[in-house]
Amino acid sequence: MIVALVSFLTQEQVLIVSTSAEIDIDRTEQQITITQNNLFSIEGYREETKKGLDSLMKINSLLPELAPLRLTSKEFYEQDGALNAVLVLEYDNLKDLRKMSVYADQQGNLSYPYMPDFEYTMQTGRIEDRHVRFDEGQDVKFKMERKNMNMPGTYSLLEDWKALEKANDK
Repeated sequence: MIVALVSFLTQEQVLIVSTSAEIDIDRTEQQITITQNNLFSIEGYREETKKGLDSLMKINSLLPELAPLRLTSKEFYEQDGALNAVLVLEYDNLKDLRKMSVYADQQGNLSYPYMPDFEYTMQTGRIEDRHVRFDEGQDVKFKMERKNMNMPGTYSLLEDWKALEKANDK
């Protein structure tokens, strides 16, 4: 499971995870795009998760402790029978990326922790030891997906999202 980064938007304890995440950091635009595919939760947390999802749909800023990162857009959408989310963030300095576990060294090389339970699809960068590394000036573009997705007791958030969309449109 990948803890859904949409949870950056709420103070509530919400267990929302995704099967995969695509991370794109454009250094020129100083913009981060995070796409999370197939948002789901665990059955025992259904009521809390539904409340948290409703909150996430209404909130338009990041938690204060994530400053100086700024949310510029957020979108929830259905695709292939699943609920997905895209967050677009801005940053001022490479060191700001630390809030997302992306670390910059003095030369401007970036790294992200490598987790062996995930499969990585690299558009840029490379895997070295315990890190995914990106050289100075290189944009960050990769996808990470859980290798073993056999998790009993989980449910898709798609139907809850559709119900909340309908209720919020009234």
